[in-house]
Amino acid sequence: MKKSLLIIAVAFMATILFSCKKSSQLISDPQPATETTIASEWLSMPLTIVKNEDGSSFLEATEAVDNISLSDLSSHYVLVYSKNPGRDSYLYHQLPMNVATDEGNIEVNFTLDATTFSVKMTNLDSDQQINIQRFENYQFRFVLVSAADYETMQVDWSDYEAVAAALHI
Repeated sequence: MKKSLLIIAVAFMATILFSCKKSSQLISDPQPATETTIASEWLSMPLTIVKNEDGSSFLEATEAVDNISLSDLSSHYVLVYSKNPGRDSYLYHQLPMNVATDEGNIEVNFTLDATTFSVKMTNLDSDQQINIQRFENYQFRFVLVSAADYETMQVDWSDYEAVAAALHI
């Protein structure tokens, strides 16, 4: 009797296991995967002096962008960093930032849209022209982080080296 029950139980289990229909819907993802992080390379952007009608001026650098969309910009946090030559190594700063110079306090800000990345440097203290040579070796990088990652990852977003390590960029 025990053998009969054992044989029936094994046969029942084998029938259930081998009669299961495997659906391709369970395997395939109907939504294409999206990138959670979009990052530019470090960009050496040539600066130009732009004169305002009132005689004041600012420095500006622009770079064409072709790897982001308006959708990316609306679903990601935009972070921009500068890479500045230091005495022994590079220094990294998050934009916007202020730089104290002999000419005054320089605000370094950015704009990013689906076609253009732009960095603008303005003297906040005076109309004195900014020494363009001071910023010639600066490089800039933008990083778009998905809202979910930005809100859940325990990262100091102002620390470029921590961000690069956390996002593997």
